[in-house]
Amino acid sequence: MKTYEKITIVTIVLSIIVLVLAAFFGVYVLKTFKVSNIIPDYKFGMEFDEKRIAKYEVDNSIKESKIYDSEGNLVEQEDGIEYTEEKGYKTVDIMMNDKSVLTVENYKRAKELFKTKLSSLGASQYSIKLNENNGEITVEIPEDDDTDYILGNLGQTGDFSITDYQTGEVLLNHENLDFANVTYGAGEDLNSTVVYLYLQFDEEGTKKLKDITSTYVASEDEENGKYVNVLFNGQTYLEKNAFPEEYSDGKLYLTFGTSQDQDTIQGYVDSATAVANNLNAGVNPIVYNYISETKESTIDNNLLNIALYIFIALNVISFVYFIIKFKKEGFMAVLLQLGYIAVLSLVLRCLSITITVEGIIGIIVSIILNYMFIYMAYNLERTTKKFTKEIFATFALRTIPIYIIAIIFTFTGLLHTSSLGMTLVWGIIAIYLYNIIFTNIVLKLMKKEA
Repeated sequence: MKTYEKITIVTIVLSIIVLVLAAFFGVYVLKTFKVSNIIPDYKFGMEFDEKRIAKYEVDNSIKESKIYDSEGNLVEQEDGIEYTEEKGYKTVDIMMNDKSVLTVENYKRAKELFKTKLSSLGASQYSIKLNENNGEITVEIPEDDDTDYILGNLGQTGDFSITDYQTGEVLLNHENLDFANVTYGAGEDLNSTVVYLYLQFDEEGTKKLKDITSTYVASEDEENGKYVNVLFNGQTYLEKNAFPEEYSDGKLYLTFGTSQDQDTIQGYVDSATAVANNLNAGVNPIVYNYISETKESTIDNNLLNIALYIFIALNVISFVYFIIKFKKEGFMAVLLQLGYIAVLSLVLRCLSITITVEGIIGIIVSIILNYMFIYMAYNLERTTKKFTKEIFATFALRTIPIYIIAIIFTFTGLLHTSSLGMTLVWGIIAIYLYNIIFTNIVLKLMKKEA
């Protein structure tokens, strides 16, 4: 073997060793007086980690109570007066949820809205169940930094209205809303960023907005001025507000905050995005309260350890077979297979691909496929002396069904199946790139020696 060929082999061996060390032990650097591993952790599905279980119960509380006199007139309550039935008064309780909306049809609609919001709020994985008897919805999502944000916004009703400040009359609401979005602008000092919630109204809403903004105009006469309240999810966002000018294009920009600090700006963006997602999803006919609890992973650690030991044992057996089958060249085959496992590990972690039970199956299949590639390549090179490109072509044709499964599962929209698809897709991509870079060179050097 010539000197440059020896150098090439040594370089490949050292490169693979570096990849293996990085994947299995990490890469540590000094950051702010602390040594940290710059290789990301695996992102596991909620069956492997803590999860939050939230129960959304129909709100059966009283929204407000109204009192009417014997003639049916609404009474403005005063302190010190007893409004009893004996005195001719009647109390009517307005419930948070009227009995007329508590139907199976509305319960199902609420569940579908929850599913839409879970996706738009960024839930990486979830399960959702509906009790059609009482409307209770149970949601399970992974426990992470976004869990409280997701669950807190999930049960919002998603309604919007502009009302007259004095009378409470609804002037414009979500029925005329086309869509909501988040946008940015420069602050008055040009150094700050303003975060806006942008609302686009339909044709009828555009006319209503024009009328409102031409009527409720900012005035120096505060006492006699006309003002509006802006409400989201039944809560007042702007109170006693007037408009600086007439809006005739159906566009309304509501300021959510101004800052120069990126973290603060991101906080405003998150708040505005949550409102926009709720508005775009549609109005939930049911008002919910929720409670949540954190639960440990559903898969026992001992079971995981047993599975890991079995996986290691199977790999050791396959390595021993390589050495028995290909003699001294088998050691290089073992190293090539180890290198691929390391590369796949790094790819999945750096791309933050969520690994579920099905995803683990995809990883195992990818490792088996690479083992088959190396085995086939070694056999072809030792017997027929085919060119490397023919080895890739033969392997590709034999594994076409796997590619089809991987692509279909990647785009199913369900995390369990998409995890299988994604691990397979990236596993296959890694097979070709890794073997073109490393195995290809090794095979050529083996051919020269033969």
